[in-house]
Amino acid sequence: MDSKIKILLIFLLGWSGLSSQDNYGLAKKAFQIGQYQAALTHLNQIENIEENLKAISLRGKVYYRINDLDRTIRDLTRARKLGYNEPDLFEMMAKTMQHKDVYEEAIYFYKILLTKIDQDSEQATRARIEIKNCLFGMQNHNKRKTLLVQGFGEDINSIFDELFVVQSPQYGNLFYYSTELDGRLAMRASFLNEQGQWQIVEGFHKEHKSNSDQWTSDISADGQSLMYFEKNKSKTQAHISTVIKDQTQIVRLDSDVFKDAIDIQMLNHNTCVFASNRSGGFGGYDIYLVKYEADRWKDPINMGPEINSEFDERTPYMSADKKLMYFSSNKPYCYGGFDVYKAQFQSGTTNVSHINNSVNSAGDDLGFRFHNDAQMAFFFSDRKTGRGGFDLYFAYLDEAVAFQWADSLKLSYLNIAEAQTKANTEIERKDSTIIKDDSINVVVVHDSIPELDSTDVQKPEAVLEVKRAVQLGSANKSTKPEFAYSLFYQDRTDLLRDENARKLSGLIDFLKDREDLNIKLLVYADHAERGLPEYVQYNNLKRGISVAEYLTMNSIAAERIAIESYATNYPLAKHEVAG
Repeated sequence: MDSKIKILLIFLLGWSGLSSQDNYGLAKKAFQIGQYQAALTHLNQIENIEENLKAISLRGKVYYRINDLDRTIRDLTRARKLGYNEPDLFEMMAKTMQHKDVYEEAIYFYKILLTKIDQDSEQATRARIEIKNCLFGMQNHNKRKTLLVQGFGEDINSIFDELFVVQSPQYGNLFYYSTELDGRLAMRASFLNEQGQWQIVEGFHKEHKSNSDQWTSDISADGQSLMYFEKNKSKTQAHISTVIKDQTQIVRLDSDVFKDAIDIQMLNHNTCVFASNRSGGFGGYDIYLVKYEADRWKDPINMGPEINSEFDERTPYMSADKKLMYFSSNKPYCYGGFDVYKAQFQSGTTNVSHINNSVNSAGDDLGFRFHNDAQMAFFFSDRKTGRGGFDLYFAYLDEAVAFQWADSLKLSYLNIAEAQTKANTEIERKDSTIIKDDSINVVVVHDSIPELDSTDVQKPEAVLEVKRAVQLGSANKSTKPEFAYSLFYQDRTDLLRDENARKLSGLIDFLKDREDLNIKLLVYADHAERGLPEYVQYNNLKRGISVAEYLTMNSIAAERIAIESYATNYPLAKHEVAG
């Protein structure tokens, strides 16, 4: 069992039959250490919570943390009616409205907040910035280009933080990232297998196991060197995990040049870009470029006022020809927090523009990078549509991008490493039969799909066929289905309403009458769906699981249900609901 789940179970066990005061106290403690589901469990056990000012206001804050914005508004509005008028209520209401793109309401609450706090405080400064961001949202929201943005899924994203994702240049469905475990950041490697499911690379975790915070930063173009950071107490150090004579060795980057450096990108074999809050910059974190020449690092070059500001500029991602760079900044006049910007360098000039599409949100959007196929991107964000904290996201672009990737030459600066760690274990070799090479073109389809008001779906996004499986105990028999019909839909919610709901109701009645039968759900797109086959496979599997969960909620045993998901020109994926 994952350690995250263990922690939650510890909080939930044995806390029943408590008084309202005890439940509130335990909920408050759980909230303070980030155990929001445990806090919610205790709060919901409080009698007449709607009349309990402290409890209802805390529950509103919990709902905000778990991204349930509608319930956040409901509970905080009730708390205000009961007389709760502390600054944190108005700040949270403002942020909630901003995340819901209700900018006028957000400005209203930010202005109330400013009347209740010290005007010279950092909180007041941030509130004034967010008012500017709300004005930006009012002016630009309707112009924002809509892209399909999708989380990596529940096998990767959690209620905790997932950050700093990088893609293997050799295996397109293999990703390195960092996740919060036991209160610290740990590095992970996961890939989408041929069944369209995420699978952890155990060998990578064992090689980089540490009691300190570790987070990924970049990977070299040859796939042989992974840049990451490790924080011991107050010191943060950049490392490169690399292959030397078929063994994994850890080398530390020069501490003088990379002192205070974060977000390092290995631009090519002798150049890096990074962010740093070192003195001499424009304020906050700035972006720098540094070269390795004549066996030494040159002095880092600040990329100038067109890029950097008095605020923070983070997570640079530059093309190898130095003509294009994406980065994140929390300067005013964006949708909120950190937004992604694009810088173009040509003929000695720098043109910086805000990326006015669905990648940016009212939260912090960072670590933007292009997928190897150039028609997708990925990033991490704490937007309020995720599972909680920072999550990893894909963005499906409306057209392929022209972006020059780093060269695959060996990193020339590895020979200046100051130290090597104890570990010289053999690197985990990726089995090409397990991890599929990412050399597939992505077919572009429309990003936005209109919501269905009619049961007549003319152009379904996908088709889910329900077929009778074999009788219980007759797995080897070939049995002709007694029925076979399709559930057409564009959005996953279409599966469980209107004509589809009526079909499922009939299916449930049939299965209750015939308990000797199993059921098989076949999920496939009737056209070429956007993304790698593994992603399409994964999406279709989730669609099938939605129907399977609906069946189990209606008293159909999980062990009677099997799912098969298809992707265009890709092998069949099977998933047992009970397995």
